[in-house]
Amino acid sequence: MHLISTRDVLRHLKNKTGFIGDEKKSFLLVILISLFFSLAFSYFSILKYFSLDSSAYDLGIHSQILWSTLHGHMFYSPLIGGNFLAEHFAPFEFVQLPIYLIYPSPISILIFQAVFVSFAAVPLYLVSKYVIGMGMDKLSTNFISLALVISFEMSPYVQSPVSFDFHNIAFLPFFFFMAIYSFFRRRGFLHITSLAFIVSLHSNFVYIAGSIILYEFIYLRTKSGTDMKSWAPRNSNKLFIWQVSIMVAAVAILYLYLVFSGIMKGYFSGSGGYSFFPSTGETGSPSTSVLGLLALVFKNPVELFVFVSSNYEYKLFFILFIFVLLGMTPFFAPLSLITALPYLMYAVPSNYASYYELGYQYTGMFVGPVYLAAIFGIPNLLKFLKFRSVINRDICSIRKKSFTLAFIILMAATLSLPLGLFPPPHTSSSPAGSNLVSLSDLKLNNGSFFLLDSEKYIPEDSYILTQNNLMPYFSNYMNAYSTPWSPGILGNMSKFQYIVIQNSSMWAYQSSTSPSLSSIVNGVLANKTWGVYMSLPASNITILKKGYSGKPLAVSGLARYAYNGNYLGNALGTSLLNLELSTISNSKR
Repeated sequence: MHLISTRDVLRHLKNKTGFIGDEKKSFLLVILISLFFSLAFSYFSILKYFSLDSSAYDLGIHSQILWSTLHGHMFYSPLIGGNFLAEHFAPFEFVQLPIYLIYPSPISILIFQAVFVSFAAVPLYLVSKYVIGMGMDKLSTNFISLALVISFEMSPYVQSPVSFDFHNIAFLPFFFFMAIYSFFRRRGFLHITSLAFIVSLHSNFVYIAGSIILYEFIYLRTKSGTDMKSWAPRNSNKLFIWQVSIMVAAVAILYLYLVFSGIMKGYFSGSGGYSFFPSTGETGSPSTSVLGLLALVFKNPVELFVFVSSNYEYKLFFILFIFVLLGMTPFFAPLSLITALPYLMYAVPSNYASYYELGYQYTGMFVGPVYLAAIFGIPNLLKFLKFRSVINRDICSIRKKSFTLAFIILMAATLSLPLGLFPPPHTSSSPAGSNLVSLSDLKLNNGSFFLLDSEKYIPEDSYILTQNNLMPYFSNYMNAYSTPWSPGILGNMSKFQYIVIQNSSMWAYQSSTSPSLSSIVNGVLANKTWGVYMSLPASNITILKKGYSGKPLAVSGLARYAYNGNYLGNALGTSLLNLELSTISNSKR
């Protein structure tokens, strides 16, 4: 029998995995993976926009506030009835202004978001290389780190913010991993800058920045935080007072920033009020402050339990499924999940299901801490299984187990594809607790090009009323309102000059703080003071203009679409068709 030596095995592994084993080439591969997914996410986002499946909240609002700022009205949007910073103090909006200046379209910020989401894998990889590399050889470290990168990009938790248009939370994972990496590499300026960017995304992210600082303090007070058994305080040393002082100072600065953001909200809203105990602002919670939640534990634990247990099946699926996708490795570094506490305290006591469902932006608050725990959990798991790489004869074992673990993570990522943005054909799945939109749900709609063309015929200072899914196409109008959420619609009805409706969409019939657009259109049709200005029957889109009585500017194919029923789907469609036919008839006289 021919015996294969350990040296032969290592030489074979080096030959087979030379590219991955080379650090520069491995890093280049991470850049290429990130670039590929940035293109994929951009394609998805743009197609969703052109499918008339985007939303006034938040893509329309973000586009509108950037456009209005560039035109002298700082972060103003009629959709929220004032300055965006009065609702969400987010200085990061200033960073987006140059992007919108270069190309003033929702597409520009969608691409900007896609790049940040995908390239968050780069600092993730650097953190993984640093942590896992402290206990493994380079080949095993690179292999597992690349597996985590691919898992990250394919994770439905990472793809969820892309699924739901545009939000500042989508930028959080990038700055989260940058803060962790700069801490490990002792790059103070980069660390402070990363934390500053985190709080600039949303004032309440002060709690996330604070949890990072707490985590780093614990890390410094242990044996580098790499061993499960070492998560216990060291004996006091000369640095202890200095480390505590820095942490206390950092927390004080974060608190002052939180108070300052409250003052600025009051300033931009015109109220001028602020509180030394700012609200966290979550929806569906028994309390909107951290202190209030802690007080409920003692004052009314039953009420708190009712909120915590609401939608419990969604919460369990949301929290546990990401652990499954990572081979349960985060469980082997539980204290690394400290940075997840702000999200858990924000979402778990709430009955607002969007906080813990796939397909919404809030996954961006959870994904970073769990992947950080996975990075620390992997070496802890291998050490727990007593596969140590102390001497040469252990290298083969540690590599074999590392490759097995990486393979499990990659298989879990592959099996999650039906839940993500790019499911294989005929495999798209949306279980309870998931509202992810997939590529198979999207279809290019010619109505998008029709709406873009309509901008040539509608002056910039016009008052426009439209619906949620169409509003992003009119975000470059200072006075574009949208049902069903815009305040002040009824008070401005006399000012509106154009109404844009897609009567086949559910958004035409939704009402909340304002009446449904369909009821408004029915009302103006009864007054007979509005005319069909433009229309695209194939997409059921009609643009009404106040006082217009001429021939519609777009009527091609009207008879054909009316005949096959695409336009006559409901009573409102019939009314619009009759109005269009009457205006055509009158214009021929």
